[in-house]
Amino acid sequence: MANLWNQVRTIINNYGKSKDILLSLIDKEGNLYSINTEMRRVLDLFSADKKKINLFDHVQVEHVNSFKNSIRISEETMNFYPARLNVKNGHYHPLRLQVHPLPFSDSQKQLFLCIGNEVMGQPVSQPEAAATHNKSSAHKCA
Repeated sequence: MANLWNQVRTIINNYGKSKDILLSLIDKEGNLYSINTEMRRVLDLFSADKKKINLFDHVQVEHVNSFKNSIRISEETMNFYPARLNVKNGHYHPLRLQVHPLPFSDSQKQLFLCIGNEVMGQPVSQPEAAATHNKSSAHKCA
């Protein structure tokens, strides 16, 4: 488990931004395992009474398949993969995320760290996961 958190810490440190960073730990079905305060604000989950929360339920319908594709490619390549999507909590919030596969934990379930930021004033009008991704800049996850 220590290796998992070391990997998460390395990804966060390498992200390069520290203000208003969005973090969520999900499985490939979109179930949230952990979420930081900024992501909780964007999703308006401060008063969530559900025990099990699925991130896909908060993604604009037109972007769900693109987001799932980013997760799938990330898992297949064991590299981070970008995702641009809108999440909703009464109105849409455009997000730019990196989906990082994490080493298998004790639970033997593949988990992914989604790290990114809200893109103010730039709504995502259509699914755009791979359009801006330069494969030569992908980082291999250890």
